[in-house]
Amino acid sequence: MTSRVHSIAILAANPAFSSILADMLQAERGHRVPCFTEVEALTTFMVISPVDIVLLDADAEGGRELAQQLRHQPRLANPFVQIVALTRANPAFHRPLLAAGADLVLPKPVAPARLLAAVDGLLIGEQRSVVNWVGPALSAPTETRPLSTDNVVQLFPRRQD
Repeated sequence: MTSRVHSIAILAANPAFSSILADMLQAERGHRVPCFTEVEALTTFMVISPVDIVLLDADAEGGRELAQQLRHQPRLANPFVQIVALTRANPAFHRPLLAAGADLVLPKPVAPARLLAAVDGLLIGEQRSVVNWVGPALSAPTETRPLSTDNVVQLFPRRQD
């Protein structure tokens, strides 16, 4: 039995950045990776073709609003799309993206292994939001514990049933 090919769409203003991410995701995991520089083109594509994950460069024009648009778009081919936002390391940039509906926020530059692990985790159903945070916990549940020693806080831990 072969596994389904996952579709990971990228929105980034810089085509070179998109190309690097797409090449890595295709070579390492065999994902289908369409790349977009405009929000309108991406959302039109997502109405027609199911996308499992959107990698969103928050610096792209309209990128910060995209998470909220996708969460309120009733006509997506996959209404359960997950959103990974890539943005600056400053937590002030993370909170609005999480509030808008991003599932993960990762600071740029992101190490390839870290991005692959985040994408893999979302695809196997580990729904968690990750914020690189160097201050006190962000009103996280009391059972929250760091995922590793690099100041990553798990805000919505997976239930241990």
